[in-house]
Amino acid sequence: EYLKSEECAKSLDEKDPLNCFRDEFLYPPKNPKDPSSGQSIYLCGNSLGLQPKALKKRIQEELDDWANLGVEAHFDGRHPWVSTDEPLLENMSNIVGAQKEEVA
Repeated sequence: EYLKSEECAKSLDEKDPLNCFRDEFLYPPKNPKDPSSGQSIYLCGNSLGLQPKALKKRIQEELDDWANLGVEAHFDGRHPWVSTDEPLLENMSNIVGAQKEEVA
């Protein structure tokens, strides 16, 4: 019975080593038409997940670089687009059976 209790759930949440990341996400309200309805419990595994709070700022930075630099944002933006695939190259090469240099 204890394992099904709210007390157990709260205890497990407090001990969760990833608990410190909870405040970095936006939680939709229980009732989207009533923002004061309290925070929803978000368990949907078939979605993008909860929106990181930092995402809006990061997307705005990319849009600003695009607006102000145009194609040059590929090389001169705050987060140059030309190298966005680099962190994925090694894993992708393993998946497709190629050398890292052969994957783009």
